[in-house]
Amino acid sequence: MLKSIIIDDERSAIGALENLLNEIPGIEMVAYSTKPKEGLSLIIEHQPDVLFLDIEMPQKDGFFVLDQLKSLETKKPKVVFVTGHDQAIKAFEYGAFDYLLKPIHPDRLLQTINKIKSGEYNKVSDSNKLCFSTGSGMVWINPDTILGCLAEGNYTDVLLSSGKQMTIIEQLGKLHKRLPKQFIRSHRSALVNKGYLIEFQSKKMFLILGHEGVNRTFPVSRSGLIELKGSSRF
Repeated sequence: MLKSIIIDDERSAIGALENLLNEIPGIEMVAYSTKPKEGLSLIIEHQPDVLFLDIEMPQKDGFFVLDQLKSLETKKPKVVFVTGHDQAIKAFEYGAFDYLLKPIHPDRLLQTINKIKSGEYNKVSDSNKLCFSTGSGMVWINPDTILGCLAEGNYTDVLLSSGKQMTIIEQLGKLHKRLPKQFIRSHRSALVNKGYLIEFQSKKMFLILGHEGVNRTFPVSRSGLIELKGSSRF
């Protein structure tokens, strides 16, 4: 039996979703909250398999809940955004499993639950990947595969451990906030993944990062070097 929690500031929306869930075998609502902070406590307490999360709420929105959830030492539920506003791209950027628009159609909800039950993950909903806008559309990238990133104005070149390079429409500072803690701002124009560090060249002030024969260089400043020296890998 899948356990679910609903966080939504509208009690009527919670009731409507609960009624729909009651018609689907194999899933139950174990708790709900109209307040994001209280909802986080419920997630820790009940360890749900699925979190139905509203985006637009008066004090803290659904993205606040996900930001807080990332730092908690608890089981991470499959997140299904439920909202009356179309923010699908941002939802998937945050690693949402799925996205439902209010009013929820029963067949669409059933489709989502069946995907969760079957363990079906596609590239769009893979919770390990982040979504980025490009000049031609969107790409989904697992942060663990990123060697580093180089700023190009409002664009950023993302260099992957496979040797592939992608250009995304996102400033480096904003990107840094979305990436895991192993990414260090080595230079005002560069981010590096500490897990791929190989060498520091002091004369030219650059770092070499690599993986299985794919090596790339990144600039490093004195302040960036100080931060990197705190790493066990350097």
